[in-house]
This record gives sequence, structure tokens and C-alpha cells, in this order.
Amino acid sequence: MRALLLSPEFPQSFWSYDRFMEIAGLKAVIPPLGILTVAALLPSDWDIRFYDRNVAPETEADWAWCDIVILSAMLVQRPDFQRLIIKAKQLGKSVAVGGPYPTSVPEEALAYGADYLILDEGEITVPMFYRHSPVKRPQEPFVLPKNLT
Repeated sequence: MRALLLSPEFPQSFWSYDRFMEIAGLKAVIPPLGILTVAALLPSDWDIRFYDRNVAPETEADWAWCDIVILSAMLVQRPDFQRLIIKAKQLGKSVAVGGPYPTSVPEEALAYGADYLILDEGEITVPMFYRHSPVKRPQEPFVLPKNLT
């Protein structure tokens, strides 16, 4: 499986620290630890490409290469999250999403076109996803078992 893991852009605002980062020579102040954790949890035989879109964008070659796009997002990243899902679906790619935003409002991710919801704590639900995604029908969420909630 070839997975393109993307961390959506944060919109410019007072809280994005754009001016500070420019002065300090930084490209990002919030490392995307959630999607990096997902990368570490995926099977070792999967090929992975990762981009933090706040630092550098993926290329059209990355989109052509991948079988699935995996996104992790916070609510503030909604505009780019939505654009990425729509682009992936237009290109015929499967889309799996997780993180605080889809966990809080999964119906929005589904409305944008996401195929797989990997909700709650990724350390538990990501392995459920890659073990069962061919069996479970798309859009049936991977969530924490009741005895763990």
C-alpha cells in the first residue's frame, strides 16, 4: 500500500505566528505529532510519504503515486482538510481521516468524501484500520472499544 500522509495547513491568523516565524527563521511552530504517530503505526511493508503542508506542499507526482491519502486535522485546519479530501476523491483516491477535528465532528469528514474514519486514540484505532479496512465497509468508523472509553 502506498500512503500519502498529509498535515493540513493552518490558516493565517494572529495565532499562526507568521511574523514571528519569519523573524526567527522557522517554518512551523506546531509539529504534526498525530500524523507522525500514524506513520509509525502503519505496517512496515507500506510505502509512506509525509508532508506537513505548513512547511512544504506535496507534489502532483505524490498524488499520482499514492493508493490512499491519510489526514489528521484540528478544527482550525478545516479549510485545507476539506480541500485535500475533495482533491483526493477527484483523483480517485481512498481517504482515511483522524485527529481531533474528525473525531469531534465525523459527519463533516464524511460529507467532504472521507472513506475511513479513524477516530479516538490513534494508537488503538490505526491498527484496527489497517487490519480491517478491506473487510469493514468504508465510512464505518474505527473507534475505541466500549471497554476502553
